[in-house]
Amino acid sequence: MKRIVSFLLSIMVVFAMIVVGVQPISATSQIDSIISIARTLDETEEVAADVDGSGNVNVKDATAIQKWVAGIETGFAIGEGI
Repeated sequence: MKRIVSFLLSIMVVFAMIVVGVQPISATSQIDSIISIARTLDETEEVAADVDGSGNVNVKDATAIQKWVAGIETGFAIGEGI
């Protein structure tokens, strides 16, 4: 019974997406968008975004910034002057 209900709900969601016209977004296009944003950083912004000082802006930097925003201690000098 649970499988039937789950299947019917899935069909309803797909049908609703078709009716509304929701287009799926590929992971590749999302990654390309993120990369294009990273390429637009000027030197000062890139230094500020490189929280861990590794020389690269990556997911570790993003995670540290998210933790800082959430009020979690990161061990990095986020929010201070460069």
